Amino acid sequence: MNDFNPITLFAISYETMGVWTWLALLVALLLLAGIVTGILKLRNAKRSPKRPIMAALFMGVVATLAFSFVVPRWTLAQSGSLNGAVDYLAVILLAMIPGTAVASMVFSIASRRCAAGGVST
Repeated sequence: MNDFNPITLFAISYETMGVWTWLALLVALLLLAGIVTGILKLRNAKRSPKRPIMAALFMGVVATLAFSFVVPRWTLAQSGSLNGAVDYLAVILLAMIPGTAVASMVFSIASRRCAAGGVST
């Protein structure tokens, strides 16, 4: 476990996913940039981030619930093979990946709309 560091994780990811690793990193960086610019726009407009955060949380939870039904198909498992609490926990954790992406997109869009004055806080 001493050699388990970010470089090793990247090597494992690149060996597993190939070129898709770079696409996933690019998407993650774009989503992070959207969150940061949304926060900065809200701060410059002197608006509260309450509404964008609540919208992002709601849509993230909805997306996570929706994707939790798709995860068994991603992993090529049958729905009947979910037997224990650990299986359902793994399904929820895997479904949180697209749920988090949806939440960050919603926060970015909502924060820009709130900062532009489209929605008052």
